[in-house]
Amino acid sequence: MIFLLYGKEEYLAHRKLQEIWEAYRASGKTRFGAKRMQASELSLEELKNELESQSLFHEKKLLVLEDLFGQKQLKEHVLKLAEPLAKAPSVILVLLERGEISASDSLLKALQGLATVHEYKELDAVKLDQWIAKETKELGVDIAKEARLFLVQEAGHDLWRLSQELAKLAAFKRGETIEKKDVAAIIPEAALAGDIFVTLDAIAAKNKTKAFNLIHRHIEKGESPIYLLSMFHFQIRSLLEAKEQGFGRHAKLAAALSAEELKNMHWLLLQTDCAMKTGQLDPEAGLDVFLMSVFSGLSEGGPGETFFSQRYSF
Repeated sequence: MIFLLYGKEEYLAHRKLQEIWEAYRASGKTRFGAKRMQASELSLEELKNELESQSLFHEKKLLVLEDLFGQKQLKEHVLKLAEPLAKAPSVILVLLERGEISASDSLLKALQGLATVHEYKELDAVKLDQWIAKETKELGVDIAKEARLFLVQEAGHDLWRLSQELAKLAAFKRGETIEKKDVAAIIPEAALAGDIFVTLDAIAAKNKTKAFNLIHRHIEKGESPIYLLSMFHFQIRSLLEAKEQGFGRHAKLAAALSAEELKNMHWLLLQTDCAMKTGQLDPEAGLDVFLMSVFSGLSEGGPGETFFSQRYSF
């Protein structure tokens, strides 16, 4: 059996993958029979071994292969095996592809007659509004039309973010109807969380100017440097979790930073927080010190301890 999940709406593709994964586990299969792989990290021999080997417990395997279509050699091998794989009783192969696939692609054409193919196109305004209404119903609450429109206006069309904000609203309202004022109450914090991730993305891209500008924009608005630091702490922990799980909204950014770099950032956050709270470092300057230390660590290919150890006693 083969599934192909692709399209611009990555959230919906990942939601479908989660459904398949949970159904597999609910059928009584062990976790050892399920595996997630990035095509870019596999050799042809490794892929052959995964597709052709039997499960350790002789049960049906679930193999999730991500971003195969950009790997020519591996893609050609899957194309050759497409028909037998589609009929194989011992394996469920899920191809998860970010973004669109050309309609003329040879593998896509072959799979359309052999596999269960789901394309997740970008939702237009009407479908997005329907999606928000459906999501809130599933969360056990209603949401007013005005609130839905305001949520999209303020939070954008990102389904990952919208799903998180709807979950917060549902927990807050507990069965009551979500109104516009409720959405307005959560948006400032949500916008800040989004900016912190954009800042971390700039760090991964080694874009110092963008990272510093984003942080200073919030300082100029009068937001507490200690609160900003706590948001960094929360989001870096989220990235560490995403790196360990290998999927989810922040998997792409988590993959752009090594586990060592993320742990180093976490260590630097603790040092910065300590310096701020013990008066060794001015709070506003502390954020600059944190970012400078992070970039120092990235450029040196190791921990950014030197910046702190030269200036402050911990």
